[in-house]
Amino acid sequence: MLNWFMKVSKWLFTASMFLLVSLEVQAGAAIDGVWRFADEPVWMEIESGQGLVVRHDRKPDALGKTTLRNLVAGDEPNSWEGEIYVPQLSSYKDASIVLSSADAMDITVKVGFFRKLVKWQRDPSFTATESPSL
Repeated sequence: MLNWFMKVSKWLFTASMFLLVSLEVQAGAAIDGVWRFADEPVWMEIESGQGLVVRHDRKPDALGKTTLRNLVAGDEPNSWEGEIYVPQLSSYKDASIVLSSADAMDITVKVGFFRKLVKWQRDPSFTATESPSL
């Protein structure tokens, strides 16, 4: 009886870990992709819990810099928590990310008591060999 219990416990543990990893992969995949900042000619690619600048028309030296980091799935569907780089402050600040639709991302930056909403649009036409549409 104890042997059977151990086998079932091991199977349940393995199944629950597989489910947990699958859910994390699915949550990350929804936000992965190339996004364009609504107010500036800036594109970032989100992958594996971080966002890197892949194009910046006004500051080409920003290429490859980390814009978002430490992304983890939030409590609500299509939401994440992490940090975003704020150039005016030269530091990373807490951020909440929500996909308001499949192609629209709202990032709320938190600085003390102040909050600012930053909007990004998914840009599926962006590739490494051609420029995205403006």
